[in-house]
Amino acid sequence: MKKTCVYLFALPALMVGCTRATFPPIVGQDAAPPDGPPDGAATVDVRGCPATPLPCATLGPSGAVCDPVCQTQTGTACNWCNQKCSIAGNANSPVCAGFGTNKNWDPCNIYNQQSHDQYDDCVAGDICVQDSVSSGAHCFPLCRSSTDCEGEACTQRQIGQAATAPSTLVCDPTYHLCSGSVAPYSCCDPIGGAIGCPISQQCYLLSQNDLAGNNYTVCEYTSGTGSYNTICQSSRDCYPGWFCADNKYCRQVCNPKTNAPCVGATSTCKVTGNQFGYCDI
Repeated sequence: MKKTCVYLFALPALMVGCTRATFPPIVGQDAAPPDGPPDGAATVDVRGCPATPLPCATLGPSGAVCDPVCQTQTGTACNWCNQKCSIAGNANSPVCAGFGTNKNWDPCNIYNQQSHDQYDDCVAGDICVQDSVSSGAHCFPLCRSSTDCEGEACTQRQIGQAATAPSTLVCDPTYHLCSGSVAPYSCCDPIGGAIGCPISQQCYLLSQNDLAGNNYTVCEYTSGTGSYNTICQSSRDCYPGWFCADNKYCRQVCNPKTNAPCVGATSTCKVTGNQFGYCDI
């Protein structure tokens, strides 16, 4: 989805290449940017590179410095050779910021957190989002609605570690369709929590199903602490192994065939799809 741009400028008896500059890896969070270009770094044409618009379903509001979803601008605020349009670390507003080569779901680093010049090493159109499952961070595609994503929802996530860090709209991690009537259903196990997911991710049951009634699950980088009757907007607001029933309250995920792990005669597994349900008391 994200591509590196190469622009050639014709000069008398000379051909000069301009590539979108990349930054060398910096160890740790909130590190200061290096002083000057390192040896072997790409040369930047001081006249600037033209923007490389990305496919986006909806245009951003007029009057903004630039559009972080479409990677466009109306003026000349961003130098597209070494900048992308991103979100400020001290406010949910567009800014011109540095970028790198990490793509969707790649690990990433955030620098100058919660400042107006916060930047990261994700490609243009992506932003680095802090995990809550681990101490890491990953690149998420920016969006304005689910039509900007590839089958996933467009939801709010914080872009820094602190509770006061601003949040912005990004696409959810890739959804996995469950199939069949016998476990493991070709998707991660939302009852087991992390079963079927990479290390440092948690499996959650999603509210939507396909046309045949099969459930969707997702391996999440973010997990909450909601338990029975905790108000939620998505399953990741709840503990691993729990589900945001009707997008309102956390309920424990269960197996409709066995009623496990629902406990007691008054607790039954209410079906939400062909594979999973939630404990309804």
